[in-house]
Amino acid sequence: MVFRMICVAVVAFLLAYNYQSTKKWKEAYTIRGWRKQLRLDSANSNIRVAVGLNANVDLILPGIDLLHQLGAKPNGSSDHAVLLNINDVQDCFARSMKTCSAAERSMDSRQLYQQIVASAEKIKHAKYHIGGNAALLGETIANILPNSSVLLVGPVGPKLKSLLHPKIQVPVIAKEDEVHLILEYERGGKWGDTEAPCANRFIMSNDIANSNLQSIETFAENLKVFQPDLVVVSGLHLMENKPKEFRIQQLKEMIRILQTLPSQTPVHLELASMADINFVRDIVQNLLPHINSLGLNEQELQSVSRALDGPHVHENWAGTPEIALVGDIVHWLLHKYDQIKNSKLSRIHFHSLTYHMVGQLSGTWNNSLTATGAAARLAGLRACDKPSIDPEDVELQLPQAFIVSLNNATLRRSAIVYDPRKPVSTWNRGNIQMFLSPVLVCTSPKKTVGLGDAISATGLLYSKFVKSNL
Repeated sequence: MVFRMICVAVVAFLLAYNYQSTKKWKEAYTIRGWRKQLRLDSANSNIRVAVGLNANVDLILPGIDLLHQLGAKPNGSSDHAVLLNINDVQDCFARSMKTCSAAERSMDSRQLYQQIVASAEKIKHAKYHIGGNAALLGETIANILPNSSVLLVGPVGPKLKSLLHPKIQVPVIAKEDEVHLILEYERGGKWGDTEAPCANRFIMSNDIANSNLQSIETFAENLKVFQPDLVVVSGLHLMENKPKEFRIQQLKEMIRILQTLPSQTPVHLELASMADINFVRDIVQNLLPHINSLGLNEQELQSVSRALDGPHVHENWAGTPEIALVGDIVHWLLHKYDQIKNSKLSRIHFHSLTYHMVGQLSGTWNNSLTATGAAARLAGLRACDKPSIDPEDVELQLPQAFIVSLNNATLRRSAIVYDPRKPVSTWNRGNIQMFLSPVLVCTSPKKTVGLGDAISATGLLYSKFVKSNL
């Protein structure tokens, strides 16, 4: 009798386990598919990368706990280009939660911001981390490729220097660190009537050194000496609250610096959240013809399309945008700049919570299938903060079948059926090649900040630039 009960219990356990596992068969097959489809040993192992210009320390903490500490009350979810008071902070935080978007805003008052930082340091679980797109990109490259050489130019203070990989070269150490606050929220987290549909964060700062691009001259000087194989530029968004004349002057200086580089040295620009559409327009109109590669997420892609009167600006962008919508904008942007004489833009890496898409002009980059899949694969690894992906920890949120264009009649009539045995899908639109890979979304993420920078860096390390003729 006892033996029979034990057998019944074992069978029930195995059935339950098998049922749970079969529910995750697409996730399991996607993980195996990446291993088979991708050439994960093909990264540019000895690459020399120069990264600038923003660097800071991130103080990461639960955002709702800080709002309680500050005495804030739920009071709407309006957007503010600049934060003037605590109510503006709660407004933008609530809006970020509601739309599940990783927004970033600057605070006007240095004194008020320092008071908020002091309050944040008292929050349980608050912890300092590497911050700033450039620093995070450099750290990712140094960790992934032990034989690479990384130059980081930015306002690196003592605390940040102690956190960075020891092999990263920092030519100048600042007297103090710039501190950014990363207010995280969990999926299902509540602030008043707002409930977060996913885990993400709201970022705030009062950053003097980065917003003035104080390291731009140091960047120019060290590029000559370092002679990089790849240049990565980020942090331009922090000039958003500066006068237009200052912003244009700094953009012109950046263009001058990039024009001194050999034509065979690719330049990647990583965008970040901006509320001022005129500033977005200034960046893309002035800088995009002088870079080879662009990285951005859904908020930034929509802003770029709006700034240039592109497609789908009036569509509903709540949550992760449709694949067809993103495909149209990526194609339109590459085609637009391909028509501009001497424009170098040839690659766009779009990253979102549930999928990545890379578009490129034919014949300009190689190994892009692996680059797209490797970047998307890393997103789940980093979010779950584990050395390998467990199917039970992640969720495939890509549609079973999807169209890749709303504007192109031929592409709209046929759908791609997702095959987890070959996770990276490919298609062509004229002279533009497109690659798409799902992200296995971590159901209980341990990290939300820095994922965009880490995955952009990974995609670049696997991409093989074909020498430019310009």
